[in-house]
Amino acid sequence: AGQLAERAPDIANQLLQAGPAAEADRTVRFLLLAGDHAVAAAAFEDALGHFDRALSLLPASGGRESADARMGRGLALRGLGDWEAALVSFSESLDEYTRLGDEAAAGHLSAELAVQLLWARRFGECQTVVARGLAAVGDALSADSVQLLSVGGRLASFAGDFRGGQELTQRAIWVAEQLGDDDLLGVALFASMIHHWAWAQPARALAQADRAADLARAAGALWALADGLPFVQLALVLDGRPDDVIRLGEVVEPLARRLGHYGALMTAGR
Repeated sequence: AGQLAERAPDIANQLLQAGPAAEADRTVRFLLLAGDHAVAAAAFEDALGHFDRALSLLPASGGRESADARMGRGLALRGLGDWEAALVSFSESLDEYTRLGDEAAAGHLSAELAVQLLWARRFGECQTVVARGLAAVGDALSADSVQLLSVGGRLASFAGDFRGGQELTQRAIWVAEQLGDDDLLGVALFASMIHHWAWAQPARALAQADRAADLARAAGALWALADGLPFVQLALVLDGRPDDVIRLGEVVEPLARRLGHYGALMTAGR
């Protein structure tokens, strides 16, 4: 019982081989566990197979497990670099969570979807999802509100709204500090750093970069680290430090490749 996540692929395989002799609900449960475990291990092809098999056993009418499977499928597709298919799967999952009235899940998925839309430069859709997600999480201080505020701040900065970007990223930092969560604080500080880079303020951007990276590393938040470090490289370009850009790239590129963060890999390569 203490090793269900690790053994879930084996159990799911046995249940699949049992066919109709196994309860479909139980098979789906272990397929979802196996998919989540594979995503965490960056085994994205395995994860996609688990989630697809789970969906094949679920009714077409949808439901919570269907929404969970589609969200996991989106994460797997994102890791494989198939952004368009990932966005479709995320959107289907978000619609289902919304239909079920699960505001917490809708807020969490909105944060994931918003980041992906931002990297895909689909800014109008990103703004809609951020607004939808913030409405779902409400005034509660939560991890999802930090993520959504951080994406919203980056988006405002890219759109030419300095004050909006500043306010949203500072709000994200404040919420993360109230929660006492170093992982989230690293995300928020990276967002603030990106805001200042977007406004050609490399000194202010780099003043926050080391702390953001240290917090992300200490928390084991590798995706957040890969998400933020390429913008540290861009700030170093503006600051006239090409040797440091190259040194940091030797860290960022293998990390981004291992995690399947192709936006980070593209930006670091640039």
